[in-house]
Amino acid sequence: IQYSYNFKDFLVNLSFLFTFSINFQTLLGYQNPVSSLAVGHFWSLGIEEQFYLLFAPILYLLRNHIWIVLLGFISTGFYFYYTHENFFVGFPNYSYYFTAHRFLFFGAGGALAFFLRYFSLSMIINYISSQLKNPKVSSVQLNSGLFSPSLLQKLLNRKSFIYVILGIQLYLLVQAMLYLFGIKFTSIESNFIIDILVALLIIVVAIADYSVLYILGLETKFFKYLGKISYGIYIFHVFSIFLAYNLLKNIGLKDSNTNLFYSVFLFLSLGISVGLATLSYHYFEIHFLKLKLKFQAAK
Repeated sequence: IQYSYNFKDFLVNLSFLFTFSINFQTLLGYQNPVSSLAVGHFWSLGIEEQFYLLFAPILYLLRNHIWIVLLGFISTGFYFYYTHENFFVGFPNYSYYFTAHRFLFFGAGGALAFFLRYFSLSMIINYISSQLKNPKVSSVQLNSGLFSPSLLQKLLNRKSFIYVILGIQLYLLVQAMLYLFGIKFTSIESNFIIDILVALLIIVVAIADYSVLYILGLETKFFKYLGKISYGIYIFHVFSIFLAYNLLKNIGLKDSNTNLFYSVFLFLSLGISVGLATLSYHYFEIHFLKLKLKFQAAK
């Protein structure tokens, strides 16, 4: 690409970067090769920050009406998800990068978290049955059941259910690996219903505190450490790929042996990503992570 980076593009990149709006830079067509190679993938971080900056104050003001807030975000996201063709005509990436389009997923996740925190399936069943038997029974009398063990948790403790969850995990893991190696599968379509179900499965696995990764021997300190620095890996992985590619190209490996190039390229880019993420975590991120302890103490 013949491209001359200039001061105007530099200011444009900084303005979108420091306002958490890389997604709008891409959406509006203001992205350039420098920003796309360095921070183009920050579009998802921008959407997250925009959601939190909007959701947190609204939730605080309407903290006694959480369901209204959640339904509002879900409805807004649902509306934009199915009517995106009526907005931003001429912007083909609108449905992918526009913040409100993602409210459906944030809202669904928030609704699930709220449900698991304050309700149980057994409580709802008991409430419905009590209303059928005696409509005069008030919901206030059932408040003691809000924090009772849910039916979901009881299922998770059954060995048969554990095997089912592990089987589903293994199936999804195999499909994901096939996808990484270019083998397309049709059992999991990229739509919001499947995305929500897969996210629910992950949450169930987290609650159950067991996974197929443990059985396969992947629950090691090394992989747990990679999880700890995974945010940095995401931040630096595009830059690492670009850097590894140019390093190998400059030493002539790209033109000499294609198979060797891709093998070295894979491990070199991964190594650079992990290395930069490690430095970022220990010398930068850790200072901000410690601030959470102060806020928790203040609360």
